[in-house]
Amino acid sequence: MGYYKPCDELDRCRALGKYIDLKTGEWTDSFKEKKKEFGEEKKIAKLVAKYHNTFEGNRWSNGFLTMKKGDKLNVNLIKEKMDAMGITIEQLAEKLDVSPSRVKSWLKRKGRPYTWNAMAICVFLKLSPDDVIVQETLH
Repeated sequence: MGYYKPCDELDRCRALGKYIDLKTGEWTDSFKEKKKEFGEEKKIAKLVAKYHNTFEGNRWSNGFLTMKKGDKLNVNLIKEKMDAMGITIEQLAEKLDVSPSRVKSWLKRKGRPYTWNAMAICVFLKLSPDDVIVQETLH
């Protein structure tokens, strides 16, 4: 059993102050950022579900972490868009919550991201999944 301490009015104000500026009544910047992140996560989740053609159940337990066999990233398009938007590998890695070396390996075609990260790249760079994830062609 954990220790339970009743919340007093001051505690409630401190907690509320994280989300609302108590002087102006406006949302705080940190709350706006969290709300934006949540919106991005919803977009990513929908794209992952669409990619795997399912909107039911827990996608992670169904083995949908990895991209489909034969699919690869269109790294040229990703690099072009990053350059056009002025986004560095380090910035993209931070947004995806992975290491810069992981992003570098994807861009060098030495590995493939999980589906979630591939769709996150689409959302953050404002690209279509159909353009970013392409079928591997054999030469």
